[in-house]
Amino acid sequence: MTQGQPISNESVQSASEVLREQPLLPTPIDHILQKLSCMELPAKEHFERYMRHKWRLNHKPKTLASSFTSVMFFLDFYGKSGKREIEKIERVDLEAFVEQEQDRGLRISTVRTRLACIIAFSPFSHGARGYLRFHS
Repeated sequence: MTQGQPISNESVQSASEVLREQPLLPTPIDHILQKLSCMELPAKEHFERYMRHKWRLNHKPKTLASSFTSVMFFLDFYGKSGKREIEKIERVDLEAFVEQEQDRGLRISTVRTRLACIIAFSPFSHGARGYLRFHS
Protein backbone atom coordinates (compact mmCIF):
# COMPACT_ATOMS: atom_id res chain seq x y z
CA MET A 1 0.00 0.00 0.00
CA THR A 2 1.27 3.42 -0.90
CA GLN A 3 0.85 6.46 1.20
CA GLY A 4 -0.11 9.75 -0.41
CA GLN A 5 1.14 13.05 0.82
CA PRO A 6 -1.32 15.09 2.82
CA ILE A 7 -2.89 17.97 1.00
CA SER A 8 -2.02 21.32 2.48
CA ASN A 9 -3.42 24.75 1.82
CA GLU A 10 -0.13 25.67 0.19
CA SER A 11 -0.40 22.93 -2.44
CA VAL A 12 -4.02 23.83 -3.19
CA GLN A 13 -3.20 27.51 -3.51
CA SER A 14 -0.27 26.91 -5.79
CA ALA A 15 -2.35 24.65 -8.03
CA SER A 16 -5.11 27.24 -8.31
CA GLU A 17 -2.56 29.96 -8.98
CA VAL A 18 -1.13 27.88 -11.79
CA LEU A 19 -4.61 27.49 -13.31
CA ARG A 20 -5.18 31.25 -13.14
CA GLU A 21 -1.90 31.95 -14.90
CA GLN A 22 -2.60 29.64 -17.85
CA PRO A 23 -4.16 31.45 -20.79
CA LEU A 24 -7.56 30.19 -21.90
CA LEU A 25 -7.56 28.55 -25.29
CA PRO A 26 -9.97 30.07 -27.78
CA THR A 27 -13.14 28.05 -28.26
CA PRO A 28 -14.69 27.36 -31.68
CA ILE A 29 -17.29 30.07 -31.04
CA ASP A 30 -14.52 32.58 -30.27
CA HIS A 31 -12.94 31.82 -33.63
CA ILE A 32 -16.27 32.17 -35.46
CA LEU A 33 -17.17 35.44 -33.73
CA GLN A 34 -13.74 36.85 -34.47
CA LYS A 35 -14.22 36.07 -38.18
CA LEU A 36 -17.70 37.57 -38.08
CA SER A 37 -16.50 40.80 -36.48
CA CYS A 38 -14.39 41.59 -39.56
CA MET A 39 -17.27 41.15 -42.01
CA GLU A 40 -19.77 43.63 -43.37
CA LEU A 41 -23.05 41.71 -43.51
CA PRO A 42 -26.69 42.65 -43.10
CA ALA A 43 -28.22 41.39 -39.83
CA LYS A 44 -24.77 40.80 -38.35
CA GLU A 45 -26.03 41.12 -34.76
CA HIS A 46 -28.77 38.54 -35.43
CA PHE A 47 -26.18 36.24 -36.97
CA GLU A 48 -23.96 36.54 -33.90
CA ARG A 49 -26.90 35.78 -31.61
CA TYR A 50 -27.76 32.73 -33.73
CA MET A 51 -24.21 31.37 -33.55
CA ARG A 52 -24.06 31.91 -29.77
CA HIS A 53 -27.37 30.06 -29.45
CA LYS A 54 -25.99 27.08 -31.39
CA TRP A 55 -22.91 27.11 -29.15
CA ARG A 56 -25.06 27.07 -26.00
CA LEU A 57 -26.95 24.10 -27.42
CA ASN A 58 -23.57 22.33 -27.55
CA HIS A 59 -23.45 21.83 -31.30
CA LYS A 60 -20.28 20.22 -32.60
CA PRO A 61 -17.57 22.46 -34.05
CA LYS A 62 -18.20 21.09 -37.57
CA THR A 63 -21.91 21.91 -37.26
CA LEU A 64 -21.08 25.43 -36.08
CA ALA A 65 -18.68 25.87 -38.99
CA SER A 66 -21.23 24.57 -41.50
CA SER A 67 -23.98 26.84 -40.17
CA PHE A 68 -21.62 29.81 -40.15
CA THR A 69 -20.56 29.21 -43.75
CA SER A 70 -24.10 28.74 -45.04
CA VAL A 71 -25.60 31.80 -43.37
CA MET A 72 -22.53 33.92 -44.14
CA PHE A 73 -22.71 33.08 -47.86
CA PHE A 74 -26.42 33.90 -47.93
CA LEU A 75 -26.07 37.20 -46.04
CA ASP A 76 -23.17 38.18 -48.29
CA PHE A 77 -25.27 37.35 -51.37
CA TYR A 78 -28.25 39.23 -49.95
CA GLY A 79 -26.16 42.30 -49.13
CA LYS A 80 -24.50 42.34 -52.55
CA SER A 81 -27.92 42.27 -54.18
CA GLY A 82 -28.43 45.73 -52.68
CA LYS A 83 -30.69 44.66 -49.85
CA ARG A 84 -29.98 45.37 -46.18
CA GLU A 85 -33.27 44.72 -44.38
CA ILE A 86 -33.17 41.03 -43.53
CA GLU A 87 -36.81 41.10 -42.41
CA LYS A 88 -37.84 41.61 -46.04
CA ILE A 89 -36.36 38.41 -47.45
CA GLU A 90 -38.59 37.02 -50.17
CA ARG A 91 -38.84 33.65 -51.80
CA VAL A 92 -37.12 35.04 -54.90
CA ASP A 93 -34.07 35.91 -52.76
CA LEU A 94 -33.74 32.32 -51.61
CA GLU A 95 -34.37 31.00 -55.12
CA ALA A 96 -31.67 33.29 -56.52
CA PHE A 97 -29.23 32.13 -53.83
CA VAL A 98 -29.96 28.46 -54.56
CA GLU A 99 -29.46 29.10 -58.27
CA GLN A 100 -26.14 30.84 -57.59
CA GLU A 101 -24.93 27.94 -55.45
CA GLN A 102 -25.93 25.44 -58.15
CA ASP A 103 -24.15 27.56 -60.78
CA ARG A 104 -21.03 27.34 -58.64
CA GLY A 105 -21.18 23.58 -59.11
CA LEU A 106 -22.20 22.57 -55.60
CA ARG A 107 -23.95 19.27 -55.14
CA ILE A 108 -27.68 19.42 -54.50
CA SER A 109 -27.18 17.90 -51.02
CA THR A 110 -24.86 20.79 -50.12
CA VAL A 111 -27.30 23.36 -51.47
CA ARG A 112 -30.13 21.72 -49.53
CA THR A 113 -28.04 21.81 -46.33
CA ARG A 114 -27.26 25.49 -46.86
CA LEU A 115 -30.92 26.27 -47.38
CA ALA A 116 -31.82 24.38 -44.18
CA CYS A 117 -29.26 26.44 -42.26
CA ILE A 118 -30.70 29.68 -43.64
CA ILE A 119 -34.22 28.66 -42.66
CA ALA A 120 -33.00 27.68 -39.16
CA PHE A 121 -31.43 31.15 -38.88
CA SER A 122 -34.67 32.92 -39.84
CA PRO A 123 -36.20 33.23 -36.34
CA PHE A 124 -33.07 35.09 -35.23
CA SER A 125 -33.27 37.46 -38.15
CA HIS A 126 -36.95 38.21 -37.57
CA GLY A 127 -36.95 38.55 -33.78
CA ALA A 128 -40.41 38.16 -32.34
CA ARG A 129 -42.00 37.95 -35.79
CA GLY A 130 -40.90 34.33 -36.15
CA TYR A 131 -39.92 32.45 -39.24
CA LEU A 132 -39.37 33.74 -42.74
CA ARG A 133 -42.54 34.71 -44.48
CA PHE A 134 -42.07 33.80 -48.11
CA HIS A 135 -43.79 36.25 -50.38
CA SER A 136 -44.41 35.38 -53.99
